[in-house]
Amino acid sequence: MLFAKTLVVLCSAAVAMAACRDRNRNQWEMGRWRYETSMMEGMRCKCKSSSVREDEIWTKNTCSKLGKEIKWCYGDAEDYCETGDEGTRFRELCSGRGEDCYAVDC
Repeated sequence: MLFAKTLVVLCSAAVAMAACRDRNRNQWEMGRWRYETSMMEGMRCKCKSSSVREDEIWTKNTCSKLGKEIKWCYGDAEDYCETGDEGTRFRELCSGRGEDCYAVDC
């Protein structure tokens, strides 16, 4: 009888530990995703003469034209264009907006 009770307690503990491990692993993976997103190679174009909203719209439209995607930059809490191999082209287009325009890296 004592053996059966011990076995039940051990099984219950194993189930609880497995559930805890899965929950912690999910939190770690979410944290890793945020880190990877914040460390991605991304750019956004800013101009001193324009509003943040105008810059955001320009960045999204240009990113789409380059066939790239907008990603959240966790460190800056803003959207950036994941430029990749189009980084040089993005910088050229950004500076073409005006003399006070510059590309900012995520």
